[in-house]
Amino acid sequence: MKNNKIMIIYSNNKKIFQKFIEKIKHMWYYIIANVYKKNKYIKKGDQKMAYTASVIANWFLARNKEEESEGADMISNLKLQKLLYYAQGCTLAITDEPLFNDDIYAWKHGPVVESVYHNYKSFGSNGIEFNEPFDFKSICTKISDILESVYQTFGQFSAWKLRNMTHEETPWKNTVQGRVIDKDLIKLFFKENYIE
Repeated sequence: MKNNKIMIIYSNNKKIFQKFIEKIKHMWYYIIANVYKKNKYIKKGDQKMAYTASVIANWFLARNKEEESEGADMISNLKLQKLLYYAQGCTLAITDEPLFNDDIYAWKHGPVVESVYHNYKSFGSNGIEFNEPFDFKSICTKISDILESVYQTFGQFSAWKLRNMTHEETPWKNTVQGRVIDKDLIKLFFKENYIE
């Protein structure tokens, strides 16, 4: 209930919403700085690049499943799409390589990976029931650190909040609806706004 009130306040007042986005950027910078310190830097070839968007989606769903017993809400398809977008953007900005090769499209409600959307569209706006086994060791440590940072930073927000955030960002805003969002546009935006 409290989070819904916060979301309504932010969405009704653009200045407050922009200040909120700035706070998220600073928080994200702090997390990424810690990933940098921990790993020095990520060399090309140090990681298995690229994964499929479906594998990364399963990482987020499996990670969320670990917290469901503690009362965490299940991830909806809309939220999953936004987490994939943020994971791709952060990985591009840090490694200069895509996390996955699947295209991200600019849809009405923000960035979407079509194949993953179609895999889970039967759930509608409800949480995705995920009961598949997932081997977290199948993702290299450095990418796992980035995914965990994305999960902790952006996973705390509702699907609609994340949708509104992506609507304020140039990769979605500068792409014609229904078209592919250029990976270079995503990388540039994340380098300029989330990674220093």
